[in-house]
Amino acid sequence: MTTRLRSVRAEDKFTEIELDRWTKQLNALKSHVKFEANIYVPEENASAIHFIRIKQNDADKTSTASAKTSTSNHRERFADVNGLAKLEDGGACVRHTDADSKFIYTRGERLYSEGRHVVRFCIENGSASYNVFIGICSSNVGFRQIIYNLAVVAGWFSNSEVWVHGKNKTNSKAKEAEHDDLKANDVLQLTIDCDRKQLELFHERTNKNQILNVNLAKAPLPWHVLLALRRQNDCVRILSDT
Repeated sequence: MTTRLRSVRAEDKFTEIELDRWTKQLNALKSHVKFEANIYVPEENASAIHFIRIKQNDADKTSTASAKTSTSNHRERFADVNGLAKLEDGGACVRHTDADSKFIYTRGERLYSEGRHVVRFCIENGSASYNVFIGICSSNVGFRQIIYNLAVVAGWFSNSEVWVHGKNKTNSKAKEAEHDDLKANDVLQLTIDCDRKQLELFHERTNKNQILNVNLAKAPLPWHVLLALRRQNDCVRILSDT
């Protein structure tokens, strides 16, 4: 179309029919251009027939890049549920709703592949260490397949029991385990250190701290936060993350 326009302009041979047809074609092109915020359409006013050039706006490129960065750095929240549970407050809170005492699973929305990150959880409703599991799972396994004793999972039932790559380590000190039982309003702090391939769980009320090494061959990065609840109305809230 551009070649034809230049040809007739050089020969000074314009007809009313041609002008009308080209005008309609140009208007059709304008109407089909998508993402108007990302382009501007300068026109050459030197000739009777205006040529159109479509250019990418550099400011919009910067804006798009910033939006992607912002999305990847958004706050942690629960995004998926495997079982009868309800997400509340935009995913900041998860509540077990099944009348049967069986585990339901939820995982965080963010992916962790590098750096050190801290997520704080509040046990808003629930008790007993073996009713709440907090840890991580690899993102390369379908969420519907996730249970706490899979090889791609690592984490804790409070300070009483550790599960890592399908194996458990139970706290043999009964009195200590009883003291570590979760109570309503307890706060647990999960540290995810991707660079050192470690997890750390700190129980603020009991001042107990545990470190867990993760084998990337069994639980490869990136990771999701993984939470399991066992009893109806058990409820956990994400307080903050860094």
